[in-house]
Amino acid sequence: MRIKRILKIAPIKYEWFIDAFGDEEGAGIIKQAKHFKVSEVDREKGTYYYQPQDEFVGADSVEIEVSKGAYAGGSYRGRITIYKIKFEITECGMKVSNIKITK
Repeated sequence: MRIKRILKIAPIKYEWFIDAFGDEEGAGIIKQAKHFKVSEVDREKGTYYYQPQDEFVGADSVEIEVSKGAYAGGSYRGRITIYKIKFEITECGMKVSNIKITK
């Protein structure tokens, strides 16, 4: 009798609290992940969610721009931060790293 091994990757989900946002603040994806089932920013909760496509194994990444501050006198007074988040998905789980760049 021959036994066939079937590999099934359990769903892996990543949740990252970005920040609480005021009226003129927020976050948005400026470079979308390529191998996602879910990759979205929930402004109300100040949270980013990522889940890879079913059975995807490999590297993926996303870039999120976060703006904190307000407009005053027709110009923006605040800071913009870009987060580059890298995901390494394996059969055993997910490794996540991020790089913060403040403008």
